[in-house]
Amino acid sequence: MIGYFIRRLGAIVPTLLVGIFIAFALTYFGPGDPVSVFLEQQGRLSEEAYEALRRQYGLDRPFLVQFGDYVTGLVRGTFGKSIWAGGRPIEVMIRRALPVSVQLGFVAFLITVGTGIPLGIFAALRQNTLVDYAIVSASVVVSSIPTFVLAPMLMILFVLVIPVLKNPIGWGGIFDARIVLPAFCIAVGPLMGIVRQARSAVLEVIRQDYVRTAYAKGLPRRMVIWRHIFRHILTPLLSVGVGLFGGILQGSIFVERVFNIPGYGALSFQSFVARDFPVILATTVVAAIIAMSLNLVLDISYGLVDPRVRLGRRVEEV
Repeated sequence: MIGYFIRRLGAIVPTLLVGIFIAFALTYFGPGDPVSVFLEQQGRLSEEAYEALRRQYGLDRPFLVQFGDYVTGLVRGTFGKSIWAGGRPIEVMIRRALPVSVQLGFVAFLITVGTGIPLGIFAALRQNTLVDYAIVSASVVVSSIPTFVLAPMLMILFVLVIPVLKNPIGWGGIFDARIVLPAFCIAVGPLMGIVRQARSAVLEVIRQDYVRTAYAKGLPRRMVIWRHIFRHILTPLLSVGVGLFGGILQGSIFVERVFNIPGYGALSFQSFVARDFPVILATTVVAAIIAMSLNLVLDISYGLVDPRVRLGRRVEEV
């Protein structure tokens, strides 16, 4: 298992370096100049101020020199300094924003998985019945509602029509009631995917001979579902679940802006609006690290669940 982990980790490092190089090149050669935009907003655009600010942030050096210094800083755990925040270290900004998005994404993930998997299993057990059609249709409809439409609808419903929440705007932590609406807005998007995946996995397993044998032995249906069906659909659901959490964590930009949540998505949005290239680059790199780390966790989980994976012998399940 250790050798398998080392091989997977060794494959991630060069991929991450290539991704960092591409992101750095796009910000370096891309349109717009953050220094010019910043000075224009400050009302003190001049050649002297422009050159001084570029020297202050090291933007006057050659491309490869800047890239080498940036990678060296990443190894040391630093992401540079924000132009719009007056030279504030970017890693400090990320350390404050990222945990907020992780908590929000975790709650949204629990809502999606805790709702989608039972609905998918129940729909599969009632295949081609009214219940099956209703679950699939409802999940399609809910997942099709855009976030910029769903968020105002939920605020109108639960603040004005049903006054459950007095103020849904802001952030008070994972145990604050204000987290429910933004988490639900994020969770409904991937709901259809998890319902469909769980339903398909159950339909594939339920036709296997060992399930029929379990029923023939007279085992209760609940025992057959949890002991023989659910454990065999964990592998496909594991893949969807890990990818789902990564997508939720990185896809909450609009929700965080609407509900005024000081998370990672809001930080990314503000950096794009301000053209703060150091912050844009840092948020992109951190997103890539998160995605690759989740993929590594997924690979390790596969290796734990199925020994054939870590031995390099993938056998197609019939």
